[in-house]
Amino acid sequence: MIKKAAIGSDTLSFELLTGHTINCVEKQGCQSVEMISGTLLAVILSLCVTFGANVSVLLQSPSLERVTKGHTARLRCTMKNAAVTHIDVHWYRLERRIKVVWILTYDVRNITQRYPGFTERFQPSRDPSSNSFILTISNVRPRDTGVYYCMVSGNVPGRGSQLIVDIANPVVLLQSPSLEHVTRGHTARLQCTMRNAAVKHTTVKWDKQKPGSHYVRILTHGKDGSTQWSPGFTERFQPSRDSSSNSFILTITNVQPNDTAVYYCSVRGSIYGRGSRIIVNRANPPVLLQSPSLEWVTEGQTAHLQCIMRNAAVTGTTVKWYHQKTGCCKVQILTHSKYGSTQWSPGFSERIQSSRDPSNNSFILTITNVQPTDAGVYYCSVWRKIYGRGSQLNIISVNPPVLLQSPSLECVTEGHSAQLQCTMRNASVTHTNVHWDREQSGNNTEWVLTHDVRNITQWSPGLTERFQSTRDPSSNSFILTITNVQPNDAGVYYCKVWEDISGNGTRLTVMGTVLNPAVVQFPTVQSVREGQTVRMTVHDQEQQTARSDQSLVTTVPQEKKGQDDDSF
Repeated sequence: MIKKAAIGSDTLSFELLTGHTINCVEKQGCQSVEMISGTLLAVILSLCVTFGANVSVLLQSPSLERVTKGHTARLRCTMKNAAVTHIDVHWYRLERRIKVVWILTYDVRNITQRYPGFTERFQPSRDPSSNSFILTISNVRPRDTGVYYCMVSGNVPGRGSQLIVDIANPVVLLQSPSLEHVTRGHTARLQCTMRNAAVKHTTVKWDKQKPGSHYVRILTHGKDGSTQWSPGFTERFQPSRDSSSNSFILTITNVQPNDTAVYYCSVRGSIYGRGSRIIVNRANPPVLLQSPSLEWVTEGQTAHLQCIMRNAAVTGTTVKWYHQKTGCCKVQILTHSKYGSTQWSPGFSERIQSSRDPSNNSFILTITNVQPTDAGVYYCSVWRKIYGRGSQLNIISVNPPVLLQSPSLECVTEGHSAQLQCTMRNASVTHTNVHWDREQSGNNTEWVLTHDVRNITQWSPGLTERFQSTRDPSSNSFILTITNVQPNDAGVYYCKVWEDISGNGTRLTVMGTVLNPAVVQFPTVQSVREGQTVRMTVHDQEQQTARSDQSLVTTVPQEKKGQDDDSF
């Protein structure tokens, strides 16, 4: 650390192993010098000041002062065992823990001698009431950040006051995109938008970091428009500015595989963006083909889903598998690395296993002991953004659903509404897609509509929204409502789930409009035996209601009983 020390009549000199020399002159202090640590600084300053008169004590406050840019900082140095009015004070600043700079000297005549570069923003003063020296810094700037020391001739210095200058509206760099996939030979464009400062007045630097490596400087783009490239980087890397969005732009032409890395923009030496990752893909990126598109598996059995890859080898590619339930987002199940290790996401167990089949270049997802909660669409994914089209997995319960339709016959007047109900057992209507089919006289069964669990309805061509499907969870039923029924709506309607499980059907009969009379009574003729009751039904065409009347009784004469009995 200290190689040699020499003492003169009023000077103490230190020669350091680093080659630097410190000259401590009584009543003048130490000149600017590069130091290697704060501890060494304290030792040397102590030696400097103890080379002099009687020892006093200097107490600095606050130990830490945070001030917003443009405001005023006030640092205090209280002295014990001597009067501040009878002694000179020196103020120093330690920058970045390695550089000591003399700011000013304030003598007993109240004359200030400032070091070059320091203006009247730095004002010393004395407060006899508290026997303190005061250093006031007005309109503070970020470069004023440092540790400030007071020192008097012949005495140890204070322990320092750290000043940190905060920016009222700090500069923020927002990089986009966070991830960019680019095909080899194409062009990548990275954007770095700056807040609270103008790009045209700011120098920007671009760095590159490969996985497991340090930052490497690519270039510096000065505010005057000049560009300085670091060794190893060519003009394929071009910086520019977009004043309309207040952004810095880095354009990389003819991208190559070794350009894969995270790129950072930075300004003012210490303000960085969060990075943009570039992944350079081959000219022919992978294609993922999943099969089967639909898989039905009984609860407790095993499901196998396949994902065939084109243009890349499965043995050299990491694959991720995702699960998407109806109405939800994709959730990652696991990551199966190219080295063979598997990492499961929280909530997923080793019931779900990923493997590779090099013979047909496929990834395989195997799900053992499948449960109803495993139902959904499964996606394979490689290279972060390349996905297969998915495989739908449906789970068949050990007790399959049963569909009970009611009523078995529905008579509706033309122009009115019909409502057909399909109650399901052993499965929930809220988790099951339903299909409605219609069978008309002399025709085959035709599809009417499909109502999926996302409440999205698809109609058969030619059929309109007069046909509406809903669910009633309270009765676990599907409901088909037909408004403004027409004669050609007549037929037998079937609900169907799981592709092949159908209800018993509901026959819809459409009656023509009856204008006069409005009330129809039937039967019009009925024969009954003596003492029996006849039931007459009155049908109101307008109100679509039926009323039974049991009040009509017809008695046949006894003498004709035998004759009448022959008629029955």
